[in-house]
Amino acid sequence: MLAGVVVGVCATLGIGTWTHQASLLPASSLPAPASPGAPGYVARIASATGDAYGMSTNLPVGHAVTAGDTLVVAIMLTNTHAGTVSATDSQGNTYTTAADQLDGADDRTLIVTATAVKALSTSDTITVGYPYTGEHHLAVDELTNVETIASHAAATGAAGTDFNSGPTTTNTADPELVFGVAGVQGGAPTTWSNGFTALPTLLVTHDQLATGYRKVTAAGTYAAAGTCDHQWMAAAVVFTGRHHA
Repeated sequence: MLAGVVVGVCATLGIGTWTHQASLLPASSLPAPASPGAPGYVARIASATGDAYGMSTNLPVGHAVTAGDTLVVAIMLTNTHAGTVSATDSQGNTYTTAADQLDGADDRTLIVTATAVKALSTSDTITVGYPYTGEHHLAVDELTNVETIASHAAATGAAGTDFNSGPTTTNTADPELVFGVAGVQGGAPTTWSNGFTALPTLLVTHDQLATGYRKVTAAGTYAAAGTCDHQWMAAAVVFTGRHHA
């Protein structure tokens, strides 16, 4: 049997005076482990925001990562330039870009992932590199029982429209987990639709990078979707679960 995970990202734009924030999920709020073979959400392991121009950020690991799990790095870059975005860590895990969406106004949202990782401890660091950028939002989340990426969808839209990555390709009927990220640079707080459970939102004044997830069991297509009132970028990535006898 195959199971899967869908990961999504959205970003929207605005103006404000910048602040810095980092957040981790408290242990008491972590979800119950996924059933054997079913992909599941584990924890927020690192996050950071910044409003000073730069080209990289080091994120200390705030929650130990189990060997074999998957890391999903949600990235929103504001007032950025063309160029490569990358992630590395102190254990030498390999990260690849799963989705990359521009909005046509020098802003960019990406999902970067590492599967079957070596274990990380709270002594380790994840480094995200990017082109010269005025503001960044970075969130790293851990998933379990993930095999590989199956498909992705991405889109951008104007202020006054709700964010929606568009549909992924049809999933199987096996249990899946849809993981979404909504980056909002300005305007009212985002809200998630389609049954998403909200995770901690990163803020730089009114600019937001919100994350959430939902578990699904029915065959069909799924999207990272919700409400916002400023320019947005959205993406969704589907992960398949591990094979089991």
